[in-house]
Order: sequence, then structure tokens, then C-alpha cells
Amino acid sequence: MSSVNEKYSMLPPTSFGANEKIKLERALFDFFLTPLPEKSKILEIGPGAGSFARESIKRGHDYVGVEPSRVLRENLELEGIRVLDQVVPPIDMEDASCDLVHSFHIVEHMIDYRQVMEFFMESFRVLKPGGHISVVAPNYRMVKHLFFQYEYQHTFITTLDNLRNALCDCGFEVVESRCFLMWLAPRLRWIDRLVAHTCIPIGTNIIFESLVRFLVSDRFLFRLHKNLFDNVALLARKPITTT
Repeated sequence: MSSVNEKYSMLPPTSFGANEKIKLERALFDFFLTPLPEKSKILEIGPGAGSFARESIKRGHDYVGVEPSRVLRENLELEGIRVLDQVVPPIDMEDASCDLVHSFHIVEHMIDYRQVMEFFMESFRVLKPGGHISVVAPNYRMVKHLFFQYEYQHTFITTLDNLRNALCDCGFEVVESRCFLMWLAPRLRWIDRLVAHTCIPIGTNIIFESLVRFLVSDRFLFRLHKNLFDNVALLARKPITTT
């Protein structure tokens, strides 16, 4: 498993995608993670290059990441970011010790629904009563074949409905859920959906793809598709009283 993680960690994002990821992390805090208390204990599963970690620390939160890739882990540790060497699930943390468990494009890499639900149940365990889990994943209903076209590591199909149902079955109360391509701000939501429903069908049309490959290159088409990747985002809460 460690060698697989090292191979995957070597895949660099596009420069546009990396900049957009930084903007997205800010938007997550400003428009999606608004119930999060100040100075929260945040656990991120799969911090990657560390954009969410840096934004968490910048905002005064107590951050810890879980990262099985040695390369990525060591890069983050050089910045003084606390990172644990684990493969999730399970989560090697105490019960009721976190305010937020966050994952970005992680659950689609899990083997099947059993592993996803084990991750959600472990998150439920480590969260304080009233704590939250946030999950961002590809929107399979929109991206369709792009879900697998470049990402051979994708194994669990993610939609808003199946993730919502899984979270509820694990005891969570879903408090926010939405689809987004680029913009999380509520005032831009309708523009985001208009762009997504216009650009993604055009960008994934077989005639359009063939023309781009012929007139430009496969690499250009790859970069275009990587930035037409629609997402689902869910924020769920662990009830204060559980039965």
C-alpha cells in the first residue's frame, strides 16, 4: 500500500488547478464550514499538498492531517504541519476528540461502500457531540466517464444522494449539501450550475473531444477535463445526544 501511495503522490496538479484549490479552501471556510467554532480541532484525511492545512492554521485552528504518502507527509512536516502516518479507516485518535473531520477527493478512492461507511463511522466516533464531517468528492452524475477516464484510482462512485444516505445511515445529520464546479458562494450558485450544465456536456462530447485531440493535443484535453470536474460537497453533524 505504501508504494501505491508514493506513486499517486507523484502526480502533479495543473497550475490553474493548484491555484483554484487554494481559492476553494478559503471558500470552504467562508461559505460551507460556517458552523465550525473558533480554534477548532480539525482532522483532515489526505492533506495532499497542504492547502487546506495552511488555511486551517492561518485561521487559528488546531490542525492535524492523516497522510500515508511518505513524500507528501515529509513535505508538510518541513513546514511544521502535524501529520500522522496512517491509512484510513480506521482512525487512530481518541473518541470525541475533534470538531471537524474533513476529506477532499478521498472517499472515491476507497474500495467499496463498506470501507466508506467504516470511515464515516470512525469519523462519528472521533467527533465531539455536535462536531461535523465535511466530504468533497466528484459528482459522478455530471462528469460520468471522466470519473474514470484519467483517474484509474477511482473505485467508489460518488453522488450527492449515495453519500448523503451513507452519512445518515452512520448516525449523522446532513446540514448542508450542494454541487459545485468552481464557486461555493451562495450568490454565485446558480451561475455555477449554469456553467457546469453548459460546459461539461460540451467538453465531454465525443465530437468535441476528437476535434481537440486532432487540432491541439491529448494533453490540452486532459487539462481541460481536469478543470471541468464537478463536485459534491456535504456537511453533516454528529448529534449532541446519541442513542
